[in-house]
Amino acid sequence: MRKMLVILFILFIITTGINLTDNEVYACSCVGGSITEKLERSDAVFTGRVIEVGGTKNSDIGKLRKYTFEVNQAWKGQITKKISIYSYDGDGASCGYKFKSNGSYLVYSYLGNDGALETNFCTGNTEYQQVKSRR
Repeated sequence: MRKMLVILFILFIITTGINLTDNEVYACSCVGGSITEKLERSDAVFTGRVIEVGGTKNSDIGKLRKYTFEVNQAWKGQITKKISIYSYDGDGASCGYKFKSNGSYLVYSYLGNDGALETNFCTGNTEYQQVKSRR
């Protein structure tokens, strides 16, 4: 009986291994870089507060979630006072970056295939707190 269970277990492992190799797997792999390099790679860079977490739209790779920001300061790109960008609707493994409602961020973004601004886990987005000095 024990020998039969071992054989079934080995067959299960072999069968599962073969099936796993037929599936495509994507993982997020980021290229590092300095702030200057991130700025150069981006089409738009700004700081702002998330004022709306919107719905999703389909892309070639997956769903993109819409985030609308109230912009505090822009460093690069044609940025208006309110701007919407898209990020993959998933965790870091899908390269998605989830912005928190009402959170403040430094955002690095690029133009997607449809001309809308997009961002992801690898662009260098950073949550930030404005520091006011008291004198």
